[in-house]
Amino acid sequence: MVLVALAACGDSSQILSRDPREHESWAAGFQVVPPVALPRPSEQGHVEVWLALPRGASLRATSEHSEVLDYPAFTLADRVEVRNSAFGERVVDVRGTRIDADGVRWHHVFQPVSTDPDADLVGVEWPADDPVRATEAVDAFLGELAAHGRRNLDAVRAKLDCDRCHVADRPANTRAGEHGFVSRGTDGAGFFTPSTLLSDSVPAELYGLAPGPAPFTSWRCAEHEVPAGTRRCADGTLPVAEWDHQGALLAGDPHAAAAEASRTHLALALGRGR
Repeated sequence: MVLVALAACGDSSQILSRDPREHESWAAGFQVVPPVALPRPSEQGHVEVWLALPRGASLRATSEHSEVLDYPAFTLADRVEVRNSAFGERVVDVRGTRIDADGVRWHHVFQPVSTDPDADLVGVEWPADDPVRATEAVDAFLGELAAHGRRNLDAVRAKLDCDRCHVADRPANTRAGEHGFVSRGTDGAGFFTPSTLLSDSVPAELYGLAPGPAPFTSWRCAEHEVPAGTRRCADGTLPVAEWDHQGALLAGDPHAAAAEASRTHLALALGRGR
């Protein structure tokens, strides 16, 4: 649905604006559809992850992961939260990272100024690993939301410590909170979701709504299958969700087709035609 196109502004306090009705003009990349669905933020919402990935991406072996993704300049990734309402779908939160021409990562956030379904999104961006400019940017962003009457801004601030979560090459958790809040590991840019396209299994996430039963997905603790959405094993480890890739494709499963399309986009960026 949405991929926010950002121009480098160089000023962490500059407020940026986007029209939520121009979704299609933002879409310059592809949607990352993980083989195993991610938790939902609420009963009325869902999350989409979009990635604009120029050719030049690469895979690299590490001691913690079998392979991780590294990204070229001009990569752009967005996590987009969409909520359903009486007026249809509306974007309520966009958080992401772009990599500039010099390889510097810039985080950004956009949210609507009000509950009006056509309300503009306002946002800011700031360079990664620069806590001073991050504070300036977040303060300016929350000030702009407050000027439009937004409330509960402490909860918004709590979600914008991007550098704490998005650590590059972080291994996946085997137990709750072992390496961080999110159970999945990260890639070379500190992204969580794109690397799910490299595997048919992921550890259970403990945030959001637990996923229910899904076709061609099984949950396991050690060698034992457990109910879908189980979040902890008896020994304290995290369950692992495993996707039957071939079975899903052979059955014509729509989710499998979308995940395979995402993998094809990734393969093309890696220079591997599929």
